[in-house]
Amino acid sequence: MSKLSFSADFYTQIGVQQWRADRELFTRVEESGSISESEVQYLEASEQIESQVPSPVAGKQTEVFAAEESPLILIGPDLSAVWENEDDLAWQLWKNILAAFDWHDRNVMFYDSSHLVSEEAVFAVFDELLEMGVERVLSVDDNPLADQLSEGMELVTIPSLQDMLHDPYAKQQCYETLYKAFQEA
Repeated sequence: MSKLSFSADFYTQIGVQQWRADRELFTRVEESGSISESEVQYLEASEQIESQVPSPVAGKQTEVFAAEESPLILIGPDLSAVWENEDDLAWQLWKNILAAFDWHDRNVMFYDSSHLVSEEAVFAVFDELLEMGVERVLSVDDNPLADQLSEGMELVTIPSLQDMLHDPYAKQQCYETLYKAFQEA
């Protein structure tokens, strides 16, 4: 019976993160002398697998989605409750989206549209975005600022994080929309 194995490139294509053995853990175990023969074989096998995994290089996808000079702006309702809340699934989803496009959360700014209740607040945000030189804004479907934003910059509409959590087609639509919008950049 032949052994079935997949290449590291295959795992990378389907989004599986590279796994690396914790050298310090194995070093501490080896120094203590309490390592069995099977654990030694496991360590050797993991080293062999690591040597076969290609190192990350700037490929076509990372070139397309390189971090832009201006920050990435996300505008939508109830983002302040989600933002940087590690326990919230919506934040974890957003971090996965950022990772898929090789973006970093420190380069992303958000505006919670549910807090922009007056015209002055709306125009203040609009002016701030213009001063930053933002050319493209990510907007959640039910964003009341969409009309004002579309006048001065490119508006990329994506589904809400909650919709993406509950509907895989909404998540697919988000990825496809972002890919198309930032591939042309």
